Amino acid sequence: MDGDAFTGIGNSMQSFVQVQSILYHNRLFINEINHYHEKVVDLYSDLSNSFTKLVDVSCDRDSGETLNSDGKPGHKRIRPD
Repeated sequence: MDGDAFTGIGNSMQSFVQVQSILYHNRLFINEINHYHEKVVDLYSDLSNSFTKLVDVSCDRDSGETLNSDGKPGHKRIRPD
C-alpha cells in the first residue's frame, strides 16, 4: 500500500513537471508572438507613412501640372509607365 502512495506522488509530480513545461513553452510562444506583433505594427506604420507621403507628392505634382506658367488651367501630360 505504501508503494501505491509513492507511485501516486510520483505520477502527480510527473504531471506537475509536464504542466510546468507546457506553461513555460506557452510563455515563450507568447513572447515570440508579441515580438512579431510589434514588428508588424512598426511595418504597418512605415507603410502608412510612405503611402501618405506618396499621396501628398502625387497631389502636389498633379496640382502643379494643371496650371500653365501664367496661372491659367492647362492640359495634363500623360506619361507612359
